[in-house]
Amino acid sequence: MQLEGPAGIAGDPSALLTLRATALPDIAAIPFVTPYLTRFSPARRAAVMLGAAAVIAFVVGVTALGVAGLAVLLAAFAFAIGVTAPAVIETVGLLAGPARATAVSLFTFFLFTGASLGPVAASAAAPYGFAALMCGVAGVLALGGGLVLIASSGRRIR
Repeated sequence: MQLEGPAGIAGDPSALLTLRATALPDIAAIPFVTPYLTRFSPARRAAVMLGAAAVIAFVVGVTALGVAGLAVLLAAFAFAIGVTAPAVIETVGLLAGPARATAVSLFTFFLFTGASLGPVAASAAAPYGFAALMCGVAGVLALGGGLVLIASSGRRIR
């Protein structure tokens, strides 16, 4: 958003802050919603929420909804990712069995590596435009959801 977002948002710190703030209610709701979501396996929660985030990223990339529509979609995106994170951690721990501590440590390493490389990848994709960037994000999220399902297939945690 900061580099290649829609006109009126990209490069405007005030607009970006306001847009980010619209996600706070959804983020605050996650701890209250999660107990209801635990009836689904963590792998399924992670895959479904990654899929939802992928669809949202794609829609954001290919439509011009305006600031209000973008705020709603980004709040939903933040919610999906906020539900995904603990579900992925739980899935990794369950798949690892007795090597849980090592697996979660590796997960954390890859999480921080991805967070560090994300801005670099966004900068590299910026010349191709916002739509291409968001479609790339959507593809990576969909791939992640698929990998969660593959990793958990045939196991009790699914």
